[in-house]
Amino acid sequence: DGLVVCEVALSLVLLVGAGLLLKSFARLQSVDAGFRTDNVLSFEITLPSANYQEPQRQVRFFEEAVERIARLPGVLSAGAMSWAPLGRGSATTFQVAGRPVPPHGEEPVADVRVITPRLFETLGVPLLQGRGFGAGDSAEAPKRVLINQTLAKEYFPDENPIGKHIVMGWGEDIDAEVIGVVGDVRLTALNTPARATLYWALPQLPYEFMTVLLRSR
Repeated sequence: DGLVVCEVALSLVLLVGAGLLLKSFARLQSVDAGFRTDNVLSFEITLPSANYQEPQRQVRFFEEAVERIARLPGVLSAGAMSWAPLGRGSATTFQVAGRPVPPHGEEPVADVRVITPRLFETLGVPLLQGRGFGAGDSAEAPKRVLINQTLAKEYFPDENPIGKHIVMGWGEDIDAEVIGVVGDVRLTALNTPARATLYWALPQLPYEFMTVLLRSR
């Protein structure tokens, strides 16, 4: 009798756990990730450092690769970013230029992603203010940055962020002008809200690895 009671109790625990798991799964399926996944193919490329030590060569490779992929039959658009959504990533501290410097350890933190110009078009991420990156955002041009809606609301609640400057700690401090605001993307997980994010143009912050994303018909 005692064994039967234990078995029934364990069965109830398992049933409740399974029900909660299914409920959580259903809830995650209804979460807006901030980007469209239908008909999107992604793959990672890491360049061999022996042949691509120079940042200019890294930039040229990824720009040409994205352009050639975008011309393939059936491809609607293509782009690349340093870390694809819902995966690994990078983050660092930053501050708004002209404002008091926060105490050490209390600096705001933002996710950091490097992208090519048509990345947001490929993922269906809306441009809410300003403009996106273009050919003019080269390595020689003044530094420019895109921010997401969460960062704009938190650090520019009552003012237009376009034209403001962000100083990002990345080895040495990088001072960049905010040129646009884009929609929030859940970069790390579906069960956590979107965090403050800084998007940089590939020529201005070169990477030796990128995730290429393309949208097909």
